Amino acid sequence: MAEETTPAAEKPIRGAREIGNVYAIITSKGYALAQVIGIDSEWVAPYSRIFSKLYREIPKNIEEIIQGKEDYITLASIPSMARWRKVAPQAIKLGKYDIPIGVKKPEYTRCGETRDGIPIGGFSQWGIVAGYGAMSEWLCSDYWVTQVLKKSLYDESWKEDFLKLNETGYYYPLAVIEGLERGFSLATYRPTDFHKPSRELWREYFAEMSFNNKKVPRKYAYYNAGEHPSEKK
Repeated sequence: MAEETTPAAEKPIRGAREIGNVYAIITSKGYALAQVIGIDSEWVAPYSRIFSKLYREIPKNIEEIIQGKEDYITLASIPSMARWRKVAPQAIKLGKYDIPIGVKKPEYTRCGETRDGIPIGGFSQWGIVAGYGAMSEWLCSDYWVTQVLKKSLYDESWKEDFLKLNETGYYYPLAVIEGLERGFSLATYRPTDFHKPSRELWREYFAEMSFNNKKVPRKYAYYNAGEHPSEKK
């Protein structure tokens, strides 16, 4: 008879105690609220809901605000902003609040060519990443539209889905503050040529991606290699 064993206790996630905590981010234009909602296991870093409205003073109706819809979710160490600069903190911890039902880590995020957080590249330079994964798992945009959204490339509604995706990159505290001060939003974080009709966007996209001769949508862009390492035989 096999000896019964007791499964080992799971190792606690580093930083998990921060989940639910709300912070007031200090900017030169006022305070913005943020709530930690999880810890990314790959980056071992917190991701947080950001409420980009700036207040002259820390609002008193924090719970009401937190129960509302955030402006975006970002991978950034918001808690460190309150403790690593004790002389001049960049955030103030306000306490722990319930995370609204349905709020979770983004399933997919988007990334593209930017300079100082401002998009400078066209649509063909952008890609989709599962969660906050590695760039080697950059999904081709056509794969995301046809295989994930299950939509036609020429159904203009996919562009609305694209603009709802959060940004992929890890943000340092100063970048979070700068984004709030300049009014960063998911609606304006878009390819420079996104005003073009879908048919024109895809024509230019496929012209740049013509290295791949497969007749089915590519899954991984993998820096123009057309094939993810895990798919190689």
